[in-house]
Amino acid sequence: MFVDVQDNLFIPPQYNRVNPFSEADNFYESRAVVKIGDKYGVIDKKGELVVKPEYDMLSGFHSGVCLAVV
Repeated sequence: MFVDVQDNLFIPPQYNRVNPFSEADNFYESRAVVKIGDKYGVIDKKGELVVKPEYDMLSGFHSGVCLAVV
């Protein structure tokens, strides 16, 4: 689940670090790396996938890019 600085929910709980099938990292540059099943993708601040979960590993974004491992 993601909340803003006023504790308002802006992405419903669908990714978490407890569930082994879905995880989410913190947002960097308006993007967050998520793990769905055994692959990683990226969501935007609306919770929509902007990079399909097809990577073995993704780093956080820096200057608009991230490291991807296939």
